[in-house]
Amino acid sequence: MEKKNKPKTIKFRISNIKVTNFFIDNSIHYWELSKEHEYTFEVNSDIKYNKEEKSIATIVTSNLFLEKEKNTRVCSLTVIVVYVLEDYDGIVKHSESKVDIPIEVIKLLLSTHIAMVRGILYEKTQGSFLQNVYLPPVNINNLVKE
Repeated sequence: MEKKNKPKTIKFRISNIKVTNFFIDNSIHYWELSKEHEYTFEVNSDIKYNKEEKSIATIVTSNLFLEKEKNTRVCSLTVIVVYVLEDYDGIVKHSESKVDIPIEVIKLLLSTHIAMVRGILYEKTQGSFLQNVYLPPVNINNLVKE
């Protein structure tokens, strides 16, 4: 009988959420844009590891542009989320030149993070011309590089 690999449960908690950058150009002429105006979002991520604190920090930046060519940035938000992993040493492997971590763990943390960025962006743009513009679904696979 063949044994199937049982998925490992990843237990973590959030120890810190910090907005490190927020910018909005709320110029009066942007208020004249139609409600159907199509904005372009650009989302980037980075990851930092802290072996001593057994934590992983994900950094996500969302930029919002007026056009597909990304010439006019009207909003930017960067959020850092620090996660403490219960079994850090069993999940994250440090060597002298690199850090190895299962890609599924990174995807889990980033999907949680993107949901937070969406909510923070919603809250910060209330009362501006972007108050009805929402961060669309983000394909986590596009943020993660092996």
